[in-house]
Amino acid sequence: MRNKSVRGFAAAFFLITSVVVSNMEVQAAQWNVNNSGWWYQEDDGSYPANTWKSIGGKWYYFDGNGYMLTGWREIDGKWYYLNSDGAMASNTWVGNYYLTGNGAMATNTWIGDYYVGADGQWRTAQWMKTKQGWWYCHEDGSYTTNNWEYIKGKWYYFDKNGYMLTGWREIGGKWYYLNSDGAMASNTWVGDYYLTGSGAMATNTWIGNYYVGPDGKWVKDISIVYEMEVANIVNKERAANGLEPLEYDYELAEAAGVRAKELEQNLSHTRPDGTSCFTVLQEFGIEYWMCGENIAAGQKSPEQVMTGWMNSPGHRQNIMGPYTHIGVGYYVDKNGRTNWVQLFIGK
Repeated sequence: MRNKSVRGFAAAFFLITSVVVSNMEVQAAQWNVNNSGWWYQEDDGSYPANTWKSIGGKWYYFDGNGYMLTGWREIDGKWYYLNSDGAMASNTWVGNYYLTGNGAMATNTWIGDYYVGADGQWRTAQWMKTKQGWWYCHEDGSYTTNNWEYIKGKWYYFDKNGYMLTGWREIGGKWYYLNSDGAMASNTWVGDYYLTGSGAMATNTWIGNYYVGPDGKWVKDISIVYEMEVANIVNKERAANGLEPLEYDYELAEAAGVRAKELEQNLSHTRPDGTSCFTVLQEFGIEYWMCGENIAAGQKSPEQVMTGWMNSPGHRQNIMGPYTHIGVGYYVDKNGRTNWVQLFIGK
């Protein structure tokens, strides 16, 4: 009887053990949802938190409490887009942003024919503004510096930092006017200054019935206009004879102006005080190694007085002489007579 009892107990024990083991088994890994969101239960009952997990061939990210995230998320310093089902987007555009093969948002690179900037956004060439001013961003994210750029039919100039300039600017030795929107002015007057078709400020030339001087300003005093025109004709005549142009000397022009007024009293190379005409150079402190003077009276225009001088051997010799600088004086005296003076020097 004891032996039978023992065997019966053993049989009962094994049966009970089998039942207990069966009760310890759990369901396979699966998605679960509650009021806080979706989460993923592993086979052992645990769940991923603050980490990525590949599930069914797709990547998901779970927050610190184990809940699945969706939408744009910055993870470990990179941006990712998690679809509405939580699956990570990759190799695709989401709006103006591209998600690479590893899911991270692309930055500062080409995606086919499109360029995404430092913020990851697809850029077309466009104007941008910062506290320092306006600049023009190219499709590849670059920008023009220290140069002109033609944008939508207008010219703009950008400084060394890439910012658009406005107002009067000296560029490449010439003056330009850039409107308040940065566009270069051309074929127009800005105040007393004229901007040519190239945008460069006009100097020493006629603009219709107006003359602009060497500083580009409209010369309202006709005497200055006539003086400059005489000098221009002189250089045209010299060029036609293979000679170098004479530089216009404004101090020399002032001296010539004094001489033009003196011709009212004495139409001669001798000054009213009986001294040589060249003493006026000493009065102005003008240094030279050679000098010459042409005078005339009564001619009504620069062209007329130059024709007379060019037809006179002595005057022509001065005009074609080995000088380096010229100054011209024009004066209308109280009797209405026009008086003309050319002073030449070699420096």
